[in-house]
Amino acid sequence: MCGRFHIAPEAQLEEIFSPMQLRSFEDQSVKFSGEIFPTDVVPVYIMENGCRLVKPLIWGFPRWVGKGVIFNARQESALEKTMFRDSLLKRRVAVPTSGFFEWTLAPGQKKKDRYLFTLPGEKVLFLAGLWNSFRDQVSGQMLEHFAILTTEANETVASFHDRMPVLLT
Repeated sequence: MCGRFHIAPEAQLEEIFSPMQLRSFEDQSVKFSGEIFPTDVVPVYIMENGCRLVKPLIWGFPRWVGKGVIFNARQESALEKTMFRDSLLKRRVAVPTSGFFEWTLAPGQKKKDRYLFTLPGEKVLFLAGLWNSFRDQVSGQMLEHFAILTTEANETVASFHDRMPVLLT
């Protein structure tokens, strides 16, 4: 997965979230629709004390060294990585989207073509992920971040990219 996903236009939000959940984020910089980039704050579903909650989380775990974020975690090796192990076991998320993007470069072209992958007949596609809290380097505040789990691409995606998000049903 190449680091972008899409959330349906706002008209479809109430199919994903209740009006009460949407109102609870009005004062925060949560992005509810359009193309989502790493470091955007988006609503995700988490389990907390046995209850399913919607919380705004930042897409991407901060890197320990250097700039940028780690926005994907390989499903096959997440348990082996210190950064992801505890989150995979204890802090999972479901990321509601309407699809995810992949890019491909056709022979002889200089610009990549972008493709949006969706589930046929479905308006919502849930991606599997994990979350954790990290101390912000500037404010010192604890902030919650998530990463999306990836797996080997299925036959639909394989001709565009060798990885894809883990899809939840």
